Amino acid sequence: MDHLYDVKAPAKINIFLHVNERRTDGYHLLQTVFRLIDLQDSLNFSLRNDGIISFEMPNNNIPNETNLVIKAAKLLKMYTRGSKGAHIFLEKNIPIGGGLGGGSSDAASTLIALNKLWSSSLNRYDLMKLANYLGADVPFFIFGCNAFASGIGNVLVEIDLPVRSYLIIQPDISISTADIFSDSILKRDTKHVTIQQFMSSPSYLFGKNDLEDVVFDRYPDVCGTVVFLKQHGFAFKMSGSGSCFFVEYDNISESILALSKIGNIIKKVYGSFKSIRFRFAGAYMGLIDHPLKYWVTK
Repeated sequence: MDHLYDVKAPAKINIFLHVNERRTDGYHLLQTVFRLIDLQDSLNFSLRNDGIISFEMPNNNIPNETNLVIKAAKLLKMYTRGSKGAHIFLEKNIPIGGGLGGGSSDAASTLIALNKLWSSSLNRYDLMKLANYLGADVPFFIFGCNAFASGIGNVLVEIDLPVRSYLIIQPDISISTADIFSDSILKRDTKHVTIQQFMSSPSYLFGKNDLEDVVFDRYPDVCGTVVFLKQHGFAFKMSGSGSCFFVEYDNISESILALSKIGNIIKKVYGSFKSIRFRFAGAYMGLIDHPLKYWVTK
């Protein structure tokens, strides 16, 4: 096998996100539900016999030293002491800096794909262990399915979620995750919930995202946009540290209709959809499993 084409890297949303405590090392203990959605990046991998890892992405503005795809490839090669390399092409569809886990998902799919391309034969546990070195969200994308997460987001329990669709928007603003978690107004003492409590009503209306209040305080324009949409019946909830927000619907037709309604409302009130600026907007389905779940042995 010399090539792997159209390797999917799906986005995630946080159905809720509760911050329970801050550890002495600065990491936060939290509880969340990760849901995979069919908004996906796509990667192509080509084997290189010279041992070099090369990377290509249209309009690439990610420095190599912070590129999680390159980091993942180098980490796997070092861990397995492999001699092969790879050329990796990434097509980005997941918005950057949106709280949808795009970079983490790309890194996870890179570990899974190169494990296969290089015949490294690591199992899911081994890959998740490596993924911990790349970021708190990366192990989830190796895990293979929707999950109730605790700890720093890396203690994962598989859960079955109902079929749902999501309308996702991203206001035209970038948000620093580190700044949000370090903000003094962040509530860090939300009481723990149980999986049973969530599964009794597995809806996006369960709980809240504790990071929202910080984002609204630091970014008034984001707050204004979301409040405006809520006043018109769209109960948006933030994913991760933002800046993407989502609403849950029963099916994709309802999500598409809601997106159209938002456009019409904004045109009517402001005269142009661009008066309230969105960097990204779309309707997507929730996934049951990760597309690469069965590429990895247990």
